[in-house]
Parts: sequence; C-alpha cells; structure tokens
Amino acid sequence: MIVIAATNTKEYSWKRVPISRELERVLRESIAKTGPECCWVFTIDGRKTQPESFKRQWTNGTKSMEVKPRFHDLRATWKVNARNSGIEEEIRKAIMGRGTRTL
Repeated sequence: MIVIAATNTKEYSWKRVPISRELERVLRESIAKTGPECCWVFTIDGRKTQPESFKRQWTNGTKSMEVKPRFHDLRATWKVNARNSGIEEEIRKAIMGRGTRTL
C-alpha cells in the first residue's frame, strides 16, 4: 500500500493506493539502489527528476504514435481497467480521489 499525505494531494486528504506485489518488489529494489534517504520514485543518479524531464520522455516515447495520448489518459485507462477487473466503485473512487462517480 502506498500512503500519500494530505499535503501532497490535490484534495488535501490522505490517500491509500493499493499496489501489486510486483510493483512493491520494483519499488523496494529502487529504494535499495538510491538509499532510504531518497524519497523520490523517479530519479536520475539519485537526484529528483524535474517535471520537464518526464515530459520530454513522454514526448519521445509517443513520437511514433499516430494518435498521441496525453499522460492524463493513463488515469482514464486505469479507471476502465479497474472497473473491468471488478474493483468495487467505492474503492475506485477512493483511489481516484474523486467525490463523484468514477465509472
């Protein structure tokens, strides 16, 4: 489970995001490489990446696509996959951080 403090969310409320065992393993390996003092998931040589770096990688990664997805499209994809996987609506809403119906 990833827990996000209220001060780091748009809605100013605590979030709990369930993750798979595989993602947990990947994150633990990443922490082992960067050290426990580094609290960033995406790093370059142990330093926090800048938003511009991530945007540049997204642009490069989608360059050859005929229809260009937006990064925010990942959120919509997750919603559909969560619904199709049978995750209950209340749980989906809690993860998405929305007070309204998600799907």
